[in-house]
Amino acid sequence: MDKKRLEEIKKRCRAATPGPWRCEPAEGYCVKNEECGFSKEYVDEDCEKCEYFSASKEAYVAGALPLYFPDYNGMSTANAEFAANARQDIPDMLNYIDLLEEILDDIPKACNKVEPEILEQYLRDNEWGMFPVRKEEVKIFQKKIRGELFQVNIPQSRDFWDYEIMMDIGIGKIAGAENRKPWEILVNLIKRSKEERYFG
Repeated sequence: MDKKRLEEIKKRCRAATPGPWRCEPAEGYCVKNEECGFSKEYVDEDCEKCEYFSASKEAYVAGALPLYFPDYNGMSTANAEFAANARQDIPDMLNYIDLLEEILDDIPKACNKVEPEILEQYLRDNEWGMFPVRKEEVKIFQKKIRGELFQVNIPQSRDFWDYEIMMDIGIGKIAGAENRKPWEILVNLIKRSKEERYFG
């Protein structure tokens, strides 16, 4: 989840009707509708005895529905968008929180979860140039920002005893160069690494 996605969720939240919202059971419906043989205008407890009445097992959000009529009975389009997107927004934010907790609990350990290829691709995507070296064990990237030359060394094997240390130092340098916090860089890199292992 990036800042753009978070801002979209915040925008939907700000636009929706202030809470709390309540989940209430639906009253049920009658197939005869307005042709009720008992001359009832509204559903009540007596309707449950009628053969035409069907008790609904669904529920609705008091003060926010109906979703099918976004501008009816006080239900705005903004509320409909908020409710409809909640099914995706909440799981994504929970996953984001889990990842943040994992990173902030131990940043050096989190650095160890970043694949070198992922970090290399991140640097290329952000216009860092690779500095040619003879050693195959390490790749060096450089970028001049605000008149200062930054350099990042990427170890090419997890077998190096100092792999975690080198990745921690490298990500710290990237964060300093890009005026960001290390955990912000790590969120992006670890997410990419997990996706690469899953889909790769």
